Amino acid sequence: GIFYALALDASADPQDKSYAKQRHAIEILRHFAVDHPEHPGIAHYVIHSCDNPELAKDALEAAREYAEIAPESAHAQHLRCSTTSIRSTRSHPST
Repeated sequence: GIFYALALDASADPQDKSYAKQRHAIEILRHFAVDHPEHPGIAHYVIHSCDNPELAKDALEAAREYAEIAPESAHAQHLRCSTTSIRSTRSHPST
C-alpha cells in the first residue's frame, strides 16, 4: 500500500494537471495514517505527493504532523516551514 502510493507519485506525468496519481497516492497514505498516526514516513510521503501548487494546501496538515512526530528531524521542520511559505505565497501573490 504505502510503496504503491510512492510508486504512483513517482510515476506521475508532470504534464497531467489533474494530479490524478498524486491525489490517489494521498488518499492511500491518509488511509494508512489512520492506523499509524505516529509513522513519520506516511506524513513525509503525503507532503511530497502534494509537491505542486495545486495540492500544496493539502500538505500543510501533514507537514505539521510530521514536525510533531519527528521534532528532531531538520527535514521535518524544513518541510513544515516550506509548506507554510508556499501556502502564504499562494494566498497572497505579489503583484
